[in-house]
Amino acid sequence: MLLCTQTVAMDHEVIITRRYGNHHPTVWGDHFLIYVDLPRANEGEEKQHEDLKEEVRKMLVMAPSKSLHKLDLINTIQLLGVAYHFEHEIEESLSCMYPHYEEWIGDLHDIALCFRLLRQLMWWNIDASTQLPSYMKILYCHLLDVYKEIEKELANENQSILVDYSIIEIKKVLRAYFQEAKWYYNEKEVPRTEQYMKNGIPSSGYLLLATTSWLAMGNITTKDVFDWIATEPPILVASCCITRLLNDLSSHEV
Repeated sequence: MLLCTQTVAMDHEVIITRRYGNHHPTVWGDHFLIYVDLPRANEGEEKQHEDLKEEVRKMLVMAPSKSLHKLDLINTIQLLGVAYHFEHEIEESLSCMYPHYEEWIGDLHDIALCFRLLRQLMWWNIDASTQLPSYMKILYCHLLDVYKEIEKELANENQSILVDYSIIEIKKVLRAYFQEAKWYYNEKEVPRTEQYMKNGIPSSGYLLLATTSWLAMGNITTKDVFDWIATEPPILVASCCITRLLNDLSSHEV
């Protein structure tokens, strides 16, 4: 392998001999090139992928909220590089763990793991605005101000922790809007009815409305109420579906 260039003067011109590598052929041959044009997953494989994702999703939901098992499960999912499939479930799990983590966290390893996971996904702070385009920063900062005011009001009643439930719901709405935007701009990705309706539950805004409304109910507001709403009970899901469809019908008629 030549490590430097050579120049030769000929009739006042300079010819540059560029560096080159005189390497021997790869021992792997063209083995990895055959994967370039692999066919896309067929219907059976896609179903298998969806079934596996659903199985992991159930493992996340069913693991006890205040447990090291759930922390280890979230950590494993992140290390495998598939956390983007379960952003909603991971964020909800960490939000539930955050208020009382000191009650059940054990040794230094547990503390370090909990701290790292919470630091990675609790992006609900002013620093996150640096990742947003300028027109979104204004909205985001105003939204933070609104929730800070609500939190101050509830702090007088020792219920400021309940604000987290509303924050979780507004994140669901924003993720649902983003999913709709992706469907809109990608004409090749047309959602199935069940996919659209599943996304339509948070995008209807009804769960957010129910959660935020309860923040202003005063003394009758309890954590049990918010825990119940967080389970997405059938009566609220039905209301979300009705709201979503009515909204779609109205916008279609316009």
